[in-house]
Amino acid sequence: MMEQIFTDGWTLSDYALILSITCAQLFVMYSLSGSANPPVGLGLFTVYFMAALLGWIALSVPSGSGNGAVGIDVTAVVAIINSYLLFLACGQRSGIYSGRYLLGGVCLLTSLSVFFLPTGQMFLTQSAASALFFAAASVLSSWRGWRYRNMGDSIIALACVLSLIGITLAAYRATAGADSQVVRMLVFRTHSISFALIAIGFLASALIEYQQDLSHLTTEDPLTRLLNRRGLGEALHVSLAAASRHGHTTSAILVDIDHFKQVNDSFGQEIGGSIIQLVANILSRLCRGSDVVARTGGQNLC
Repeated sequence: MMEQIFTDGWTLSDYALILSITCAQLFVMYSLSGSANPPVGLGLFTVYFMAALLGWIALSVPSGSGNGAVGIDVTAVVAIINSYLLFLACGQRSGIYSGRYLLGGVCLLTSLSVFFLPTGQMFLTQSAASALFFAAASVLSSWRGWRYRNMGDSIIALACVLSLIGITLAAYRATAGADSQVVRMLVFRTHSISFALIAIGFLASALIEYQQDLSHLTTEDPLTRLLNRRGLGEALHVSLAAASRHGHTTSAILVDIDHFKQVNDSFGQEIGGSIIQLVANILSRLCRGSDVVARTGGQNLC
């Protein structure tokens, strides 16, 4: 098969590029795993990229090289499992887990069919299963990109759509009687482009989340999860502008916990922090959704 790949223009540089992207991605993800707040879905995306690396290596194994009467198309099984892993990773990242058992059964059945179907039919089966998984992953990533305004997840969704289109086109070319190496080249190029986009999309998504967390920390009090003084200033700017536009009045209430220093001196700062959290939770429950609650410093809440 490797000789066929080289004669069809699938150069060694393609494999070197894919291996470089995969190794770099795994190194970055290993670094992210040690952070205090790792990106959502990091675990399954790591498994997906590792499985994809094995998938590119499996391309060097000739299809149907088994010793028995029935050859095993290793690349077909790897492609099915990889696309299902991508669906699981996107589901974990979006927090939506419905359908994973059903699609897991599809993955298992289509993978086992490699022992019973000839190469041509197995390719169509692989294409149908992979297209289903890519379509589901695209929906999940699109929803998360829209929900959290994260362009990185949208890039992953785009990569899944490109894979879906490429697989569908390759299956159509195969049923139309196109040369098998031309079909395989189309699949290879499609997976190469989509894989690179998925790697870029995940890193971009993690970077955007990191920036969003930093921006959130600048306006949030870490103890009470209320707005801090800066967040209160930004919220008041919006509230006062809206009140002025509609001719409404605005009021503010400053709450101070009496004898708070004595509590800290007698019971310690940990108990004092718990009291501040308790008061903050009570104020949050009592206030309306349109009200702004903030901790302006120490035991002062507004």
